[in-house]
Amino acid sequence: MSTIIRRRLPHALTQWRRSLAISIIVAMLLSMFPVPFSTTKPAAPKVLAATNQFLPTAGAIVTGNQVANSATNMGSYRGALASDNIFWSVNNTAGAALDFNTSFGNVVLNGANKMIITTETANVTTARNFTIQICDWVLSTGVDSAADAACTTGGWRTLNNPKATAFAETADTSRTFEIYNGYFYSGTLPGAKINTPLSNFVSGTTVKIRFNVVSNASSIQLNLDRVQLEVAVDPVYYPQSVTGISPYTLNVTSNDYAQTFTSDANRMVITNNATNAMNVYFSYPGVKTYTGANTILVTFLGAYVS
Repeated sequence: MSTIIRRRLPHALTQWRRSLAISIIVAMLLSMFPVPFSTTKPAAPKVLAATNQFLPTAGAIVTGNQVANSATNMGSYRGALASDNIFWSVNNTAGAALDFNTSFGNVVLNGANKMIITTETANVTTARNFTIQICDWVLSTGVDSAADAACTTGGWRTLNNPKATAFAETADTSRTFEIYNGYFYSGTLPGAKINTPLSNFVSGTTVKIRFNVVSNASSIQLNLDRVQLEVAVDPVYYPQSVTGISPYTLNVTSNDYAQTFTSDANRMVITNNATNAMNVYFSYPGVKTYTGANTILVTFLGAYVS
């Protein structure tokens, strides 16, 4: 056995030496011709940034006259981009209506459950009643003003709350409207919710807000200092209906459920029946919960009056 090993060992050693020599030669040749490589870092993946606050991107006067440009009047919707006492000022012809609107472009809801609209306005010449409205592009049921060339298919819904109360201030006044599916209602007391998901108010990516004076005997000037739109997932919810619990029969004697939206002088009044004590519940559909949430906070502002 040892003789066979001695005969094969020199041959194996020779092969190993040849392989080592070839490897050294290849390495030397490669070192003479370095392989180029890129030092450029790969581009980072693009991230789409979403926004939830919007300013007007257009405006139009439907009925009325553009007030001449001045140090305090931009002469277009651009005067309504900030609260800075530089306005978009429009007036009407005596006896005629006043109707102008602002458009918000590139609006995407991104799952929002609330649309928050902030305005700053004033009648600067005469205290005349006006309304602020939003265009419903889908549904005409219960609209306050019919569809027109500026707001097709559905119609204009009044943001004033309560709807029967017009605005008439002569000093700059800021307001915030929080719109959700249940804000608009119709029918007799206590009011019936009109199904208006936020998507009703977005045509493509456009939302329109209207400032409207039906008619006036004299000419007035309306200043719009700011109008802003925000969409949000808001954890604060307002009721969308009120229901009597048997045997009590719901008896609302003043105002509708929408008067419970804010803490103000407008109150919903519910009265006992002669034989059954008042017993009602308010409904809050569409509530979104969050991981880790452990509390539901309910706020009540009211009183029992005998």
